Amino acid sequence: LKYFKCDMALNLMFHLLWIWIIFIVVDALHDEKLSGFFYAAGHTNNWAVFVCTSRFWFNYRHIANVLSMYHSVKKLGIPDRLIPEIVDKKFSFKFSQIIMMLADDMPCNPRNPKPGALYNSAFHPINLYGEDVEVDYRGYEVTVENFIRILIGRVPTATSRSKRLLSDYQSNVMEETGS
Repeated sequence: LKYFKCDMALNLMFHLLWIWIIFIVVDALHDEKLSGFFYAAGHTNNWAVFVCTSRFWFNYRHIANVLSMYHSVKKLGIPDRLIPEIVDKKFSFKFSQIIMMLADDMPCNPRNPKPGALYNSAFHPINLYGEDVEVDYRGYEVTVENFIRILIGRVPTATSRSKRLLSDYQSNVMEETGS
């Protein structure tokens, strides 16, 4: 039991550190000098790939951690749904730039005391598995082969755009694995 508490504490500290770093970077980007530097380097877009390969109820914390990072990235402005937009008086779409892979459906697990919900902390009841979570790959679709195919861009032709990593050499790609 002590090992799991220590493991969870270290995992939480690691994720909090990453969130802190992301907020520092976002805050720094508001400085004109730094934002000009990043755009001059040719950076065009941001992508996130979240993978949780853990199954079974005792790995609940892994899915909760991945979903916490997912919500943090969405708050920073990376879209996860098809968003219509008007640019230069032309109508276009901004496509999903987050790919989510969850191997197990913890919110629907019979052991879950609050069916359909998932929480990262008993003291801060924020439902991480709300209506705004879009899972692209679930269950047995979460495989090493599919993960590698997503990263290298060699997915089957019938795969929808929302399940593809359409990054290029000017993209920033964040990958978070909880397993």
